[in-house]
Amino acid sequence: LNYAKKLGVDIRLNTPADRLVWDADAGRTAGVRVRNAKQTAFVAARKGVLIAAGGFSRNPQLLAKYAPPMKWAAVIAGMGTTGDGMLLGQDCGADVLDTNYVKASYGFKLNPSSISDMTTIYYAGAIIVNKDAKRFVNESLSYKLLGDEALSQPEHKSWLVFDDAIRRSQMKLRAIDKKLWGGFDEGKTADYYFSGATIEEAAQKAGLNPKVLAETIQQYNETAPQGKDPIGRTSLSSGYGKPVALDHGQYFIMPATAGMIGTYCGLRINDKAQVIGVFGEVIPGLLAAGEATGGVHGAAYMTGTAFGKALAYGRIAARTVAS
Repeated sequence: LNYAKKLGVDIRLNTPADRLVWDADAGRTAGVRVRNAKQTAFVAARKGVLIAAGGFSRNPQLLAKYAPPMKWAAVIAGMGTTGDGMLLGQDCGADVLDTNYVKASYGFKLNPSSISDMTTIYYAGAIIVNKDAKRFVNESLSYKLLGDEALSQPEHKSWLVFDDAIRRSQMKLRAIDKKLWGGFDEGKTADYYFSGATIEEAAQKAGLNPKVLAETIQQYNETAPQGKDPIGRTSLSSGYGKPVALDHGQYFIMPATAGMIGTYCGLRINDKAQVIGVFGEVIPGLLAAGEATGGVHGAAYMTGTAFGKALAYGRIAARTVAS
């Protein structure tokens, strides 16, 4: 912020842009209409307008339109991700891409507030069960696909189940998990998981059928480590690592959900970050970058690419405008 101010950028807080302005004579985007508590004003754009307003994780109407199952997901995305930028572009005829790929990430504890509330302990060997205490998905799949499957379960509920060996293994892999599970070794308890010396004890505390969950784990232990899992799990994650039996001491059960971190879709742009209209032509004077754009992730989001999309196309857009 200080760097921008030093270069002469005028920062206006609580002053949203609610419409793009089109110059019919010049045939280009000419600026934006902005408003605050006192007035509505128009800001002219000499070289172009850059839309970099994020996605729409916190816009229930847009989620209902493009990704109905996501209404059951938790949301930890930024408070400003309400889809304003994408709507501004669409109002000027912009095309959108990848809206059919909106997905939530699986592994959040209930009522999460940040990424620190998410675990990927299923990649260390944990299994996932529904309210009937039965597995329903190959746990080695992408956390996006796991999110889809979890949200489609009865009452949209699911639980992570693992033993002490898996807990210790995961804590070595991720600092977040060390914070989530390390307190147990210090005699501390937490309200986001249940534990017991036996799986039946843990299941009873978690509100799952103890007998059924014990049978589920027994079947898993007898098949998955031998490469014979009926659901198809042959690895810990994406072909790597061998499934392990859940049979080491203390057992843990965590009610889990899928969480919206971002929407990974939006305005269609070209390699110069120029926005493309529904007829495949560049909309003069209009550019976009970051989460407000589509066409980068496709069906499979890969960790870190959201930042790359913002940083790379933010720079490209600025260079395009400057030229």
